[in-house]
Amino acid sequence: MLNKNIETFLGFDAEYQESSFVVFGAPFDSTTSFRPGTRFASKVMRSESFGLETYSPYQDADLTDYRLFDGGDLELSFGNTERALEQIEQF
Repeated sequence: MLNKNIETFLGFDAEYQESSFVVFGAPFDSTTSFRPGTRFASKVMRSESFGLETYSPYQDADLTDYRLFDGGDLELSFGNTERALEQIEQF
């Protein structure tokens, strides 16, 4: 069973079994060039998501109409790109 993340994307806090969608972070920047830091993106996206609009006029849909589970960030193998990608796929 997966546990909910403490800080969630847009404040969604549904349980895994009852969710329509699952999001999770993959803090991985081993393949970036010149300026690493993409591994921090998922945490920043969560903390800044409170300011996002949930309704899309293009889709005529609102995210609050769905149940979403935020699984948090994965703990990936540092320095082993192949293994990290396997871990992402398995999750």
